[in-house]
Amino acid sequence: MLTCVNSNLCPQGVCAILENSLFREQRRLCLSGKLETTDYYDRPIPQIKVYVKQMRPLGGIPDNEKDNLTFDVYPQYTRMAYHIEAAEADWTLLEVLLDEYADSGRIGNDFGPAAFLLENPPAEYKPGLTVVRNYHQIGCISCGHNLRTTVMECRHASHWHHPVKVAMEPKELINPDDGKPTGEMYEPERPYARTTLAKELSNITINGEQVFLAVVVNQAGPDVGVANVVVANDPECPYTPAIRQFAQNTLADLNCFMFHHLTINMGYCQSTVQRLINCCYMTSAALASESTWDPILQKATPRFQDRKKKWLEKYKHLDNNNMHGSGSKTKTDQPMLGNSPIEMSDDVRLELVKKLNCSAEKTAKDVMEEDGHASALTNTEGNTVNQERQKKELTIELALQKQKLADAERAANQR
Repeated sequence: MLTCVNSNLCPQGVCAILENSLFREQRRLCLSGKLETTDYYDRPIPQIKVYVKQMRPLGGIPDNEKDNLTFDVYPQYTRMAYHIEAAEADWTLLEVLLDEYADSGRIGNDFGPAAFLLENPPAEYKPGLTVVRNYHQIGCISCGHNLRTTVMECRHASHWHHPVKVAMEPKELINPDDGKPTGEMYEPERPYARTTLAKELSNITINGEQVFLAVVVNQAGPDVGVANVVVANDPECPYTPAIRQFAQNTLADLNCFMFHHLTINMGYCQSTVQRLINCCYMTSAALASESTWDPILQKATPRFQDRKKKWLEKYKHLDNNNMHGSGSKTKTDQPMLGNSPIEMSDDVRLELVKKLNCSAEKTAKDVMEEDGHASALTNTEGNTVNQERQKKELTIELALQKQKLADAERAANQR
């Protein structure tokens, strides 16, 4: 049973990560001589299934300890955990792989630092008091972990766990005596040999606290391909609102954020950055560099913003719940300006009609037909929204052409 992992993730996505990680553990054990290489190196791991089920309480708890070991004080949704099921004959190998996966700490890279594998005793088995205590203690911690985490969606990336070789951007050597550059170049030491997009995201911290705990891609349902990211959300932490806002901004524009974060903060070379950005969807990867970076807020602002995001920012003033930072207001609390006549002098009215290039002969249909053409006020042609869309399409096409040329040049150099 996989505990201390937010229970709102896709079980099929959790199963896919487990199968991939256990296959890697099997190969590591073969290379270290703990398993027979000829029998297990290329052998598929036993089939497993993952289900989200409620943790059942065990009997046999002393009466004086029930108040501290009960699940009843936690909401129903927090008592869920991921149950791993397999054929009885396959558990001989699976137990070895799961123990190595947990003992090596690599389970924390996939599901967060608090992830823990807990053995679920069979219903017909009556465990001892020590097993019951450990089961309930870990179960209570798992319930508390569910209360202190939340899940956010990210629709930019597709290959979160694709390994990429790390190479650093060369820097100029600084003279320690006078602090001036010497003109000599050196390559900084890389933090690790290989990295993934999920690993780079999980390494982001605020005040020493990890922000993004795990990334699981939906493998079934209407949101197939959408990544669910587990984010720290401790209600007792004073930095929680700032962490939540930072996480929302980062995941909303992940492609742009990662482009600047990997280049500026991490110091990776352009080849490594581009390979990690290519883990995003094609359009998102092409538009990653079309953005600006705020080093103080650690926020990337894309040049072409999402249509839904632009609409919300433009019309959020129409939401009565957000007006003046107060609570909800009824329609009668706000002045109705739509049908109110606007008083103006005749001179102002004539000047306005002249500026708008209107005449008495024009009808509403004529005005509608002219919408989107040249304006007497702006002296521009075409719909601005359509112009923005065309610029975005041209930018994507140009970026893809540059990527093709770079790939062709790299292939030619390798020959």
